[in-house]
Amino acid sequence: LFSVVSRGGAHAADLRALENRWDTIVGHLGSEGFPEFLRVFWNSRNRLARKADLLAIASAQTTSRRNGRPNAKAIYDTGQAVATLSLQATALGLHVHQMGGFSAEAARAALHLPADWEPVVALAVGYRDAPEALTAELRARELMARERLPWSDFVFRGTARAPVAWSAE
Repeated sequence: LFSVVSRGGAHAADLRALENRWDTIVGHLGSEGFPEFLRVFWNSRNRLARKADLLAIASAQTTSRRNGRPNAKAIYDTGQAVATLSLQATALGLHVHQMGGFSAEAARAALHLPADWEPVVALAVGYRDAPEALTAELRARELMARERLPWSDFVFRGTARAPVAWSAE
């Protein structure tokens, strides 16, 4: 399970090469800061997080480690790191639930984050429960049909809101 957030292995050199590396702080059971860290998730509206095997906050350092200047791409870089983590977890048979609905200020306080670190997303990583093991409300959510926005709502031609004419070719 922890191999998902491990920095060891073949990809370590690639991570070190990123100018603005992403950082993930993981709360371990029994560690001194775990109760505060857990409170960030427990107070979440998302009850699924309470059953996760691994809880994490992905944070972006918004200033360059090299020169201290603002890094406008820090949030994007963190998002890419979380996407890659999610793909790796899926390849290992795990499920990642990303949550934007958490208190960034509570996370900042619980984790003692420096002022130039921005908590971007909370993550719950673990194995999926069988739908029968879920509460009725969560089971309904899990089994409901997923709908995606049509591309015409967010893909445009040339300028914003100029529709793209799709063809089967």
